[in-house]
Amino acid sequence: MRFIDANIFVRYVTSDDPSASSSAAEIIRRLSDGKEEAFTTDVHIHETAYVLASRSLYGLSHIMVAGALKQLLLIKNLKMNNKQLCLEALDVFAQYPRLDFADALAVASMRRKGITEIYSFDRDFDRVQGVTRVQS
Repeated sequence: MRFIDANIFVRYVTSDDPSASSSAAEIIRRLSDGKEEAFTTDVHIHETAYVLASRSLYGLSHIMVAGALKQLLLIKNLKMNNKQLCLEALDVFAQYPRLDFADALAVASMRRKGITEIYSFDRDFDRVQGVTRVQS
């Protein structure tokens, strides 16, 4: 088993560097075909989402990013802790384009725990159904 860094996911999704993208696609193919197992973390999924959605980098829509990352996370041989939570967070990320992935992960975690209030100064949480932002 090997670890997969965020840049492999970025190159796979964007195909912006022919050589690196080809290597990334081969890695993903081996995982999809069951010929190899790999591990990543929710931090690396966050980094990938950030890079892909960042207006100064790729500027992909949250819906596009969530769709691409969900396809990757659904690969059986891609292992990670909190995989189901990340899939839930990607749904939140797609639904609320003003939230970054870290905030979407917070909302998914809150929902799992039955938590409805969040201490935050980030007003983007005010748009999330079922979440009440508390400042003090």
